[in-house]
Amino acid sequence: MVSINHELARQIAELVDTAFEGLEHVHRQNMEGKFEQTIPLFTDVIEAFTEIEKILALNGLLDNPGDALTSSTQSLKDAFDWMTNAYEKRDNVRPLEIMQLTLLPRYKKWQEGLRERLRS
Repeated sequence: MVSINHELARQIAELVDTAFEGLEHVHRQNMEGKFEQTIPLFTDVIEAFTEIEKILALNGLLDNPGDALTSSTQSLKDAFDWMTNAYEKRDNVRPLEIMQLTLLPRYKKWQEGLRERLRS
């Protein structure tokens, strides 16, 4: 099994938590109908996820296609894509629905799997 050093694991975990807080804030703002105002923060969350994904890939943590972390990472990427498409279509209902029913649950699952992997 591939592992990364303790300090890098800690930094990844912090970034994962911060990005989740950002997603929760985006969700709250979307619930208030402030869709346009959430775009910059949502973009920051995607950038954070992309950086985390790069680090995981560079350290071999996404090398096994059948692995739960690899699968949940791809699933989360799909959810980010759906959310991005909903924003691009300027559909005020769809981002809220995708966030609540797809993106947040997938992020939580990915976050838990990643934390477990970082501890091992």
